[in-house]
Amino acid sequence: MAQRSLSEEKRIFHSFIEEIELAYVNQAETAEQYFNLLTLQHPYQQAAAKFNMTVEEARQYMLAIDAELQGEVDRKMKSAVWLEYNQSHFQNKNFLTFL
Repeated sequence: MAQRSLSEEKRIFHSFIEEIELAYVNQAETAEQYFNLLTLQHPYQQAAAKFNMTVEEARQYMLAIDAELQGEVDRKMKSAVWLEYNQSHFQNKNFLTFL
C-alpha cells in the first residue's frame, strides 16, 4: 500500500531487503535458525554489495525508507474511519475506509 509512494529506486532497494528476509523466514524452522541466517549474511551486507554502498549506508538507507513508509501509513490512518452499514445485505458489517 504505502510502498507505492516510494521512488522506484527506493522500492527496488526495499523489495530487495524484504525478499532476502522472507527467504530467510521460509528457510528457517525456528527463530534461532532465522537469527543464524541473519548473522551469517545480513540483508544489509547483500544490499551493500549489490547497490555499491557500505553496510552502514545500506542500513541507514533502509531505516530512512522505513521511516518514510511509516509516515505514509500514519498519514493514511489519520484519515481512516469506521463505517457501519445497517442495510440488510451489509447487516452487522463494519468497514474501514480512508477519506
